[in-house]
Order: sequence, then structure tokens, then C-alpha cells
Amino acid sequence: MFYIEGRKVRVLTGQRGKADRAKSQTVNICTKDNRIGQYDYVYRLYSPYFTSEEELKCKNFQTVEACGMYLKKKYHAKEERSPDKGEDIGKDESATGPIVNKMVSPSSWDEKIAEVVEETIDQFVCEFLEFPYLHRREHSIHCELYRLLYSRRILSGHHPMGKWFSQLIHKEWPEFSPRCDKSQRGTIDLCIISPERLKNCSWKEFIDGKIVPSIGIEIGLDYSSKHLRNDLNKLSNSPINFGYVIHLVRHNYSDDFEIVEKLILQAAQKVKTAYARLTDNKVFYKMINDNEIKKELIDGLQK
Repeated sequence: MFYIEGRKVRVLTGQRGKADRAKSQTVNICTKDNRIGQYDYVYRLYSPYFTSEEELKCKNFQTVEACGMYLKKKYHAKEERSPDKGEDIGKDESATGPIVNKMVSPSSWDEKIAEVVEETIDQFVCEFLEFPYLHRREHSIHCELYRLLYSRRILSGHHPMGKWFSQLIHKEWPEFSPRCDKSQRGTIDLCIISPERLKNCSWKEFIDGKIVPSIGIEIGLDYSSKHLRNDLNKLSNSPINFGYVIHLVRHNYSDDFEIVEKLILQAAQKVKTAYARLTDNKVFYKMINDNEIKKELIDGLQK
């Protein structure tokens, strides 16, 4: 709970529906008496446009009106109650707004692509374990995963985008919204956008990165546990349906791997992880759907 203009603010999430997803959420701003349950303002948000008390508190709103405008603009919130209009609970408007800007339940295409992506990531991790120095820097590794994904027929080719054409796989796709501790949107290493969303978007929405991808992938090479945590937070904050974090470490890098591997195994529900780490005589790895980190002895890396 926090305060705006001396009023208590509570964020409440409603009953859960299919696939264990909450259907809606309310931001409730108390009357001047600050009695819980007595609210002057109620804003309703629909899945996946959910917020949190921590996020709103970070914004440091000076007025209730500023908070309301923010919720309407960023989260398409419906104002259900205010001192002027009283209570006005209408129909479910969760389906309003451009489809390209909203996360919807995964389609059969999304689920099929997730299977393809997971198979490709496992192949990618196996190749890294065999050839850890095939690429010098992380950006080159991004290109390698891009190549492997594009080699799948279902992800290749050109697809209509209005009167133009584009492709399904994109690098450095903007986040849908900034994280609470960031002043602007970051980018996701690799994303896959469904043909349906491409077909229904404008070139401006495409250029501005306003299309919510079906899949997002973050890749780290020889980075710290802090970088890994940021990757996990980035995808957890995103309204994409399927998120994947791949953390790769070569034998000359030092870190607190107890923390790293704990993060890998305790990733958020909608984010899956893959992991590979080499030492002089061992490899540690986790494929996308593994529940544990495996260890194997090796003969030693080539000098």
C-alpha cells in the first residue's frame, strides 16, 4: 500500500480464470477518510495489462488525476468509479484496442512455434558445449541462434505487413513498456512475431516496436548473475506468451555460480531457461525443459 495526495492506494487482483490467469485487476484510491473498502476512484485493468503497487509507487505521482491518466494510457484502464461519475461498471472491454498491442492466449501457431524454438535452443546449447569458441562475442552468438531459427521452414520467408513485407524473427525488439527501475524501454535480443500480428500492423507500429511478440529470447555470454537477473526480469515484465533466457559461460569466467544456478532453476513461470558452463574438465548444463542442472566430465578444452 502507498499514498497519493494523502490517500491510500491498493492494487487488487481478481479471480483467476482459465490457464490460471487472473482476468482483471483494480487500482483503488481511498476517500479522504482512508477507510479500506471506501474508494473515490477505481480503475480496472484487464490481463495482460497488470501493474503492481511497487511500480506505481516508483512513479511518484503528485496527483490522483496523473495516476489515472497513466493507467489509461499505458494499461488501457477503465475508470469504473470517480467522484464525478460514481460507480459505472460496464461490460468487459478486455478485447478492445489494436490486437498488435495486446497479449492474447497462445494460438495453435504460437504453441507450435514454442516447440520449434525449444528444440532449436537445445540444439544451440549442445553446439556451444562442443564449440564454445566458435564465436568471440555475444552479438555473434545472437546471429548464430538467428540462423538456426531461420533455417526452420515455418520461421523463414517473407510475410505480409499491410502493403509491405517483413519476416518473423527480429533482433533488438523494443520492450513493450519500461520496467519499474528503468526510465525507457530496453530491447529483447531476439523476438518472433506471428504472421497474424504482422498482417494487422502498420509500418509505424512496426518501426516503433509496438507489436507484442509471441516469443522473446535473451542470451548472455560470459556475463554475471546480475545480468542474468536483469534478463529474467525483462522477460517477466513483458506481455509475451513465451520467454526464454539462455545463459552461457566459458571456462575463463569467474562468478558466484551457486547464485547463477539458483536463478536458472527458479526462473519465473512464464520464462524458461537454458544453461551451459564449461570448466577445464567439466561441463554444467540445463536444456530448456530440464528440472535440474547436469554435470559431466570432459577431457579438457583445446588451448
